[in-house]
Amino acid sequence: MLPFRKPWLLAALIAVGAFLGLTAPLEASFRLRVEQVGSPDNGVVITDTANTGMITYSGTIGTAFIVNVTTGISKPILPLAGDGFIAATDLNSVNVSAAAGSTLRITLEDTDFTAGTNGNTYITQASIGGTLSGGGNTLTAQSWVNTGNAVPVLGPDQGPGSGVLAAIGGIPGGSTKSFTPTAFTTGPGAFSGTGINTFVKSGNYSMFTQVTVNFNSAGTVSFDSEHGVMAPVPAGLVLALTGMPVLGLGYLGRRRLGFKPQTA
Repeated sequence: MLPFRKPWLLAALIAVGAFLGLTAPLEASFRLRVEQVGSPDNGVVITDTANTGMITYSGTIGTAFIVNVTTGISKPILPLAGDGFIAATDLNSVNVSAAAGSTLRITLEDTDFTAGTNGNTYITQASIGGTLSGGGNTLTAQSWVNTGNAVPVLGPDQGPGSGVLAAIGGIPGGSTKSFTPTAFTTGPGAFSGTGINTFVKSGNYSMFTQVTVNFNSAGTVSFDSEHGVMAPVPAGLVLALTGMPVLGLGYLGRRRLGFKPQTA
């Protein structure tokens, strides 16, 4: 199991979420979609209708995946004091086992982030770390901010075994990706990476993350993917930061997330 930034906190949050259950303001916008791509019975879509800031799923996905625990966390729980973020989400997936010839895709999204001042430039930072097993398997991850408050369309809420999910929507136009110029991609073994970019706040904004794992052979995956917005960027650093290599930032992301990648 990959350590969450504060393992005791993750356990406590899962317990609280289970106690609260799901009852529903319709305006809830924090959502999780876990799916087997191309399966005729391919996944779940869950909305945080209780506005707790946490979504958890455990169970089967489609015909190929057994999910131990997949948890998404957002406001009002995040950001945590001392993180350096003014807005944040976290997608944590522990010990997903998969059959050969299958693809897992997990999408976490939330809207109506308000932190920050309109007209200021902010950093969007994405960090991911974990382990992937199985020869030829690959993981791809990306996180976005959308200043128009748009998110991919995930379709209506649906439980496991309830039929084919509605088609997922594309990435909304105008979204700023954190990993540049391309998404984070890795093969088997322990992995970690951090990407940064900048955006100008113009009103409420959305944040969303998508992780896709292609299993060419049977294997497992565990990861923690954190996405955060950091305080205003001094004007002189904007050009230097945008799309810059992040060779020295991987350590920062791993330290913030508390990663100690495991090999088994």
